Amino acid sequence: MFHAKTVTESGAYAVKLYVNGEPIDIVIDDYFPYDSRPEKDCWMFSRDTTENEIWVQILEKAYAKAFGSYEVTEGGKPYQAFLNLTGFPADILYHSEIEPDSLWRIIQMAVRLDLPMVASVNSLVLGEIAAIKAKGLADHHAYTVLTTLTVAHEDDGSVVRLIKIRNPYGTRAKREWQNNW
Repeated sequence: MFHAKTVTESGAYAVKLYVNGEPIDIVIDDYFPYDSRPEKDCWMFSRDTTENEIWVQILEKAYAKAFGSYEVTEGGKPYQAFLNLTGFPADILYHSEIEPDSLWRIIQMAVRLDLPMVASVNSLVLGEIAAIKAKGLADHHAYTVLTTLTVAHEDDGSVVRLIKIRNPYGTRAKREWQNNW
């Protein structure tokens, strides 16, 4: 998706995004919004995890240019991002609308096929704000699904299904998992 794999002398970058299913090269410069207030002193929006990378800001600026503004880069639906970044269609599965064993088989098959997946929480859709907060989930947030694991309980042999997820906010998370397993 990035045409240049290193920092360019000109400060110009081209990124391939998919807009309405069509591949489009978006050209941007490396002037990124910066919050220079003493209490902030950081990139205005997304930031990388090291001082030596700018790919996060390049991608975000290209996305903002393709879709109208930086404001549209906040929030959104994970399946839309998959489509815009890869050009591949995405499926949406609502756990409340599918039998748990079927959903588990679908997730395991996607893991075996190494398909990208996210899990997200939206209490407005579910209408269960208190229940979601009680479980320690971050509302209006998406997690990358990394893998699955089925474990038999030592005492009674009952099966526990685990999903390993990654929080894209990383260690700077303000909205982080607040519970045990």
